Amino acid sequence: MTKERKMSNVGEVVTVISMMGEIVGRLKEETTDGYELESPRLFVPAQGDASGGFAPGLSMTGEQHPNSAHVNKGLVMTVVKTHDQVAKGWQEATSSIVLP
Repeated sequence: MTKERKMSNVGEVVTVISMMGEIVGRLKEETTDGYELESPRLFVPAQGDASGGFAPGLSMTGEQHPNSAHVNKGLVMTVVKTHDQVAKGWQEATSSIVLP
């Protein structure tokens, strides 16, 4: 019998590694079927030596700058705490705050 494990990262900036790519957002809630993210953004890796950035949403044709999104667990490989530099970039991309 498999016991379902819930994350304790509610309120933290997390990276959802899914079949569509890496989605960065603040974890609002974990349900039995998915993750509710605040200000989700798809991470876009850069070419060459640059570190990458964020798409304005989760898809090419979807709403830009969504306030939240539900990501189904069936599409998720894992959820991890976001690297500090990436979390800082997400904060800048989703607010008017510029961090040092």
